[in-house]
Amino acid sequence: MKKIVLFVLLSALMLASCGNQSSGTVNPSSEEPTVSESSEENSLAEQSTVSVYTEEVESEHLCSDEEEWDYVFKYGNIPGELIDYIGTDKFNAWVHNESYTKERNIQSCIEYFGLTKEDLTEALDPPETDDTGFDLTVSEIDALCSGDQAKINRAFASQKAVVSENGSIYTISWLAAHTAEDYQAAGLDKSAIETAIQNCVEPDNVPAVNEYIEKAEAAVAEMK
Repeated sequence: MKKIVLFVLLSALMLASCGNQSSGTVNPSSEEPTVSESSEENSLAEQSTVSVYTEEVESEHLCSDEEEWDYVFKYGNIPGELIDYIGTDKFNAWVHNESYTKERNIQSCIEYFGLTKEDLTEALDPPETDDTGFDLTVSEIDALCSGDQAKINRAFASQKAVVSENGSIYTISWLAAHTAEDYQAAGLDKSAIETAIQNCVEPDNVPAVNEYIEKAEAAVAEMK
């Protein structure tokens, strides 16, 4: 299956800081994108009220192939089939539109182009389950089209992060900067925090990550 993967979220900035090149395959275009009226009326961003905590881990210390500190990899990628469905020229114009200030990911792509669940189903033929880490599933598309940010967060949160009771995402760097009392006030489950911390252990033993882990471990140990 053809997959044209566009690295979005913070990857462009992170890779740039590491001296790497982006792997995006789209080309610049001067054509202005066409946004359907429904995209403004039904914007998921306007309907969403859940706060999402995604405080950055300092990228200069964390150059690696995986940067899934808040959301899973597929949340930050646009499938090639969807690019074809939208139209390459329109998609390229969005990607290179400097006046667009939101992060570019699958959610913002859907919002910007006013895509519906039917559009996504037609373009992607989603499976019920995904063993590849790239394919959007039926349930994930349901979440993306729900207008419920908490539901979207729960569907796409990284295993390296913790999702609170109200659906907010808390990264390892947030955990490292806060206390056990903060965890409890945010509605974070102790076992979920411990699992996220374990998932953040880096095989390359990155000092910055180890520091975050140590601080988070000390804080979670004080939870009742």
